[in-house]
Amino acid sequence: MDPSEKVVALVTQTQAVLEAQRSPFEALNALFAGKSPAEQQSLLESLERAGAGVYRRLAEVAPDPEVRRALLESAAREEANAETLVRLRGPVVTGAVPHAARTPAEFVDAFARFWAAPSPAGLDALLRPDVVLTQPLSPPVHGRPAAEAWFRTLLGWIPDVHAEIDAWGGTADALFIAFRLIGTLGGRPIVWPAVDHLVLDDAGMARSRASYFDPLPLLAATAARPRGWPALVRSGVLATIAGRGTR
Repeated sequence: MDPSEKVVALVTQTQAVLEAQRSPFEALNALFAGKSPAEQQSLLESLERAGAGVYRRLAEVAPDPEVRRALLESAAREEANAETLVRLRGPVVTGAVPHAARTPAEFVDAFARFWAAPSPAGLDALLRPDVVLTQPLSPPVHGRPAAEAWFRTLLGWIPDVHAEIDAWGGTADALFIAFRLIGTLGGRPIVWPAVDHLVLDDAGMARSRASYFDPLPLLAATAARPRGWPALVRSGVLATIAGRGTR
């Protein structure tokens, strides 16, 4: 065989073996190819949670506080998307006995993820649209939109607030979570313990939440730290407390 013919044959064989490199978008779409809707939903949930982890790692090394806050909020939205996918699975039925889409233990896991990087948008993963919240220092909160507004007030006062769970127990009808709220107030760290009593619906979403904590140490720390007073005024917390007094 002529040497030139060998080269042509080799090139032809190589072209037959090599595939065109797929773009990241095409490669991602290929992960879902051939899967059932339920399998696609489960895969998408995993990718959302993985994305939340990436956002958190980026936040850990972000030097700008505003950038860090934005990244943490994005992580919370990814987690909220994942929880939405969990809820969309609906109740799982075995025989004639329906089981909740999310168990109390799974709710506690979602609660911990939310409080690791809290944001108003992340409440969608925990609360029913018609939820009722009660807590010290503010009037009862009715509905998720009002809960989001209330949470924005809290973040306006203590922007880096987060929580760590210490213990939990109970059932969907009476779930108790003990945790510590942690943040920076007036340039100094502050920690206060709390216990939430929650009632979950059949989908594992909170229909009500009553929070219990002693507000006096928090108010005393606020009074002793004048540097934190401007944030307190801007946040609207004082107006919220005043509103409770008029109820």
